[in-house]
Amino acid sequence: MNSALINPIKIECPLCGELHLVDRRTRIATATIKGEIIKYQEEYYVCENTEDGENEFVPSKVMDANLLAARDAYRSAHQMFTSQDIINLRNRYGLTQRELAKLLGWGEATVSRYETKQIQDETYDDILHVVSEDALEAKQFLTRNKSSFDESRYFELATLIEKDIERTSSDYLTRRLLLSKYSEFQNSPLLTGGIELDIDKICNMVAFFASHCIGLFKVKLMKLLWYTDALFFKEHGRSMSGLVYQHMPMGALPVGHYELMNLVPHEEIYNDYENTSYRILPKEQYDDAVFTSEELDVLYRVFRKFGSYTGTDLADYMHNEVAYIQTADHAYIPYSLSAKVSL
Repeated sequence: MNSALINPIKIECPLCGELHLVDRRTRIATATIKGEIIKYQEEYYVCENTEDGENEFVPSKVMDANLLAARDAYRSAHQMFTSQDIINLRNRYGLTQRELAKLLGWGEATVSRYETKQIQDETYDDILHVVSEDALEAKQFLTRNKSSFDESRYFELATLIEKDIERTSSDYLTRRLLLSKYSEFQNSPLLTGGIELDIDKICNMVAFFASHCIGLFKVKLMKLLWYTDALFFKEHGRSMSGLVYQHMPMGALPVGHYELMNLVPHEEIYNDYENTSYRILPKEQYDDAVFTSEELDVLYRVFRKFGSYTGTDLADYMHNEVAYIQTADHAYIPYSLSAKVSL
């Protein structure tokens, strides 16, 4: 079974009873959640002083974390809010677990349960999505439950949400524009990879590569997205993002790439010839838990292969792909050809 070493850690080993270094490792495991078999990333420890077959153990705290990882994998597979999504929502406004529950009009322990052990039902999940995606909804919830907060805290939260409304209004318009561009592809599964455009997933894919690649620029990013979608389609029969790609001089380029750049943190860099480069900036509080284990596996494999490439190197590499050779300039690249990716 494939596994990866995280790091050695010195603990009192429960298997041999000695204080020594044990390997802290991860592997892909399965669990049954709500009657469904789910793959997730499991952490476990290995004692080298014990015979193979009896040398693995999982401390109780790690066992709890593994169970949460399995539940989050289930939630991700069903487009539900994960425990980390809830934490990110709280952090956006500096809320404690109890404060988020009060804002939403829930029992005080509800958010704590959802962050640590329990999968929320559909109604509660819908509310989390609505509040996360539309700051105006967050404002309405706060106004509705104003009596749950003292006056100073209420006005503090109201100010934070107002600032968020100002910040996200342009994002909302950009998302609508991007979705409108993709409306013409809704009946073209060979171009979308069989799924609808998932803007949140795309932003998280960008955040993954920005967090792992040093000096990530737009040209390289666009190729990394194509390789990720192509490889995921090859192995799982669908794309990861729903992006549609075109054959362009520098390789595959997704439809709506200008709008996409407005949704991710970046900075513009000008050279002496007044040409512009776009450097992608890492996203704060990025977490691997936003992906399923299968998605994370593909992302890491693409990063390990191309992480050190420059944008030009990666474009040259892609020029030899069947998907590029067999499509005309500016033509859309079907996933049936992308599935022949050489990775």
